[in-house]
Amino acid sequence: MAQKAPTDLGKKIYTWETCDYHPHRRGIIWYAVFASIIFGTVGFLFFKYDEWISPLSILVIAILYFFIHRNEVETHTVVLYKEGILIGEKSFFLWEEFLGFWFLYDEKASVLNLVLRPTKNMPRREIKLQMGEETPKTLVKPLEKSGIKELTNYQENLIDLWIRILKL
Repeated sequence: MAQKAPTDLGKKIYTWETCDYHPHRRGIIWYAVFASIIFGTVGFLFFKYDEWISPLSILVIAILYFFIHRNEVETHTVVLYKEGILIGEKSFFLWEEFLGFWFLYDEKASVLNLVLRPTKNMPRREIKLQMGEETPKTLVKPLEKSGIKELTNYQENLIDLWIRILKL
């Protein structure tokens, strides 16, 4: 769990700029298809089942999605220290909290996944950080220097894959 960063974080190992999510380039066709799906679903539910809660909920979720993603992508600084990782200015994690890391890296995605140790309430938790201009080669040594290892047997889950394919 993220904790307040101590005043002395130790030696700085590596730093880079990252954004909250991958900035997708969506064309007019994407918006037309998305709007058709939303309004089609809302219309179907309203006329087929003659109730308004579900269609209204879907419409509100779609509006919130566009409201949240209408602004430019915010960037944050990620700093690897000897004692832990500082994400932005507020989220600090000790290296002992992590099992390891793995990369999702191809021409359309560059994500560093930091796998947290499981708890009884949360069996698998990950922190996903966009790598920006960084590559796995530039991040492996600083991460291993911090004491966590690369997990080669992990891969992207189905929900994240669909979110990336659908550019959500």
